[in-house]
Amino acid sequence: MDYLDSQLASQAINPIYSTAIQAAVTVGKKLLNSYYDKTDHSEIYRIAMILHPQFKLNYFKRAGWEPEWIDTARGIIQDEFARAYADIEVEIGEQVSLKLSTSHSTNIFDNLPLLSPPVASELHNELHVYLGTNIEVVEDPLQWWHSKHSTFPCLSRMAMDYLSIPATSVNVECVFSKGRLVLSHIRNRLSVESTRALMCLGAWSRLDFVKDKDIIAATSQPAVPDEGELEENWEFGRMLYFALQLTTIILATSPGAPPGSAASIAALVFNNVFTHLSVSAHQSPVFSGAQP
Repeated sequence: MDYLDSQLASQAINPIYSTAIQAAVTVGKKLLNSYYDKTDHSEIYRIAMILHPQFKLNYFKRAGWEPEWIDTARGIIQDEFARAYADIEVEIGEQVSLKLSTSHSTNIFDNLPLLSPPVASELHNELHVYLGTNIEVVEDPLQWWHSKHSTFPCLSRMAMDYLSIPATSVNVECVFSKGRLVLSHIRNRLSVESTRALMCLGAWSRLDFVKDKDIIAATSQPAVPDEGELEENWEFGRMLYFALQLTTIILATSPGAPPGSAASIAALVFNNVFTHLSVSAHQSPVFSGAQP
């Protein structure tokens, strides 16, 4: 965003472009800034940027942020880490390693004591250790944090939580739209758990995470038990309700239908269905109060 802003600012006054193009670039910069300003209302952007091992606080310095802005960003991640992650219980057997990976430079000025990274005794928690190390060029920050889980057991969980947040809502909206394909108008009895499982399985399958051996193993698992008598009788009650509604609608729309007409026959059929369901409902333990 900072790079785009600087590029648009310079191109908006570039004399090689016509007045119309300069005006269009100015409008584009104004629109971009309107969205960029919204990042001030969320702490997630700054936290995610700092937790990226390739940027940390160095990005803000190179982007020309004011020192107080950088201090604010540092304070935000420190407060959030102390609030929600610093006291996470570490699994048995995990040891926090405070060893800092440093490389010896041939430049004597890089090895001056005053410029060397802080030693472990000067670091108070994992966040200080992380910020005290040099940035690293990585292709996949999530994979990097996964490999550093033993070194940063608490901070790695925070990084995984924030860096896994979708940058846009496009994927979320796609999942929401696909939910309608799973829960169609003729397939609306799926539970929340079943819906979630189907959508996850579909996403994993498209990413080639579902292997043939997994499918074979799943088919050998025992059958999932029924969802229970309550849900069965809920379905029964719903049938009873719709039968009553259909009977009411037919009788209301054709009050004077002759005995042999289609409306009269349909009303008779639905009335018989409603009567049958009513009798069965009284015999059901849910409606009658009898113990199963």
